[in-house]
Amino acid sequence: MSPLLVPLLAQLIDLKVADRTEARYVKYDSARYEGTTNPKATVSVKARRLVSSLSYGPRFTLVPLDQEPRDLLVFHEAAAKLSYSLRRSTLAFTSAVGYGKINFRFYGIQGPTVGVAPGNGTTPDGSTGMPGTMQPGTSTAQPGTSTPGGTGAPIPGGTGTATTQPLVVDRNLPYYTSVTALMLTHRPLKDVELGAQGGFTSAGGLSSEARFYYPSLRGLSLGVSAADTYHLSKRDSFKSNSSFLQTWSSNGNTSGTLMATETWGHQFGKRTSTSLGAGLNITRFTQRDGLQGYSVFPNFQAALTHQVRLGRGTLALALMAFATPVLDPLRAIVDPRVGAGANVGYALGAFQATVTSNVAFSIAPASRNAGAVDSAQAQALLGYQLAKAVQLDGGLRYTRQAYQGITVVPNTWAAFVGVTLGLDVRLVGSRK
Repeated sequence: MSPLLVPLLAQLIDLKVADRTEARYVKYDSARYEGTTNPKATVSVKARRLVSSLSYGPRFTLVPLDQEPRDLLVFHEAAAKLSYSLRRSTLAFTSAVGYGKINFRFYGIQGPTVGVAPGNGTTPDGSTGMPGTMQPGTSTAQPGTSTPGGTGAPIPGGTGTATTQPLVVDRNLPYYTSVTALMLTHRPLKDVELGAQGGFTSAGGLSSEARFYYPSLRGLSLGVSAADTYHLSKRDSFKSNSSFLQTWSSNGNTSGTLMATETWGHQFGKRTSTSLGAGLNITRFTQRDGLQGYSVFPNFQAALTHQVRLGRGTLALALMAFATPVLDPLRAIVDPRVGAGANVGYALGAFQATVTSNVAFSIAPASRNAGAVDSAQAQALLGYQLAKAVQLDGGLRYTRQAYQGITVVPNTWAAFVGVTLGLDVRLVGSRK
């Protein structure tokens, strides 16, 4: 079927328009005031077997707010998603590009980019649904695979598969990033899923000065995976995951990673659940300096979520601890990390309060610490849903990062106030 016919044959077409505007006071070795606004528009189309979406959202940052001269940083992001389902198989394609001026020294303290419209379960701090239900410390290190612990300073990526930048400098520089992934999943049985995926990632500076600090890099990854879920009872289940991923980097590094994990999930009741997982990671690596060999890392994760009525509201708690290797898809480096995270939230009508934090530490030996990143982030937020399409909030953020034991982002604090606007319109089809 021609792509031009999809809008004509679509069952549903939605338009989502949102904007997040925020003013911040940032304190590190000195202090400054800055402001950001991030409008975003997304058009999604759903046909019988086809689901697609296009989005665009520039991010404008003005620094400083309180004095001249001022610098306006503009970073453009666009993303496309397309999936086609046929019986038990699904083929999905995602692509995101970004380019513009950015300062990685302060990017982590600016908060996440805008999500979907408020009033549909999205909070300004990036969590969805009830506060406390997100998994702290989780980031997407490779298309289709989630790994706790973060992967260094984030680079914008509209698909959620952001690339990473371990070294940062306090400069406003032109930069680009591109992440593309193709994934095929097949379910031969109800609880069995097989998958294959390929991903291409590129990023780097757009000027000679920017390339000096952030050289252009490209990474190609190919992998296969298998997952099986065994339901022991209504409250207990066991999930077996295995995968192999081969990654090549333009810097000459390669890595082949074999991962196997067994996870037990238990539902204590309607409001409490937990999971425990353990496994093994075996990596075959080669680096451009001639170093090559095998690495064996344990993989462990534990999580607990709990919700309880408190007064007329709901208190939610999520705790997580992990030990797992994290892949840098641009540099083909696997870094073993340990860490923990916590999220506490309280919701009462239109009011909500959340506190989130996560830390991760590299445990790579000194002889193989090319991707060693230590990081810590925290946020406390108070929010109020003023109307269905308007949400106000304010709070505090903290971030810190070290690379190979050297601090690249020192202790940085920010106090912020913001407003999130959103509108979700059904253009074709009806809402039930």
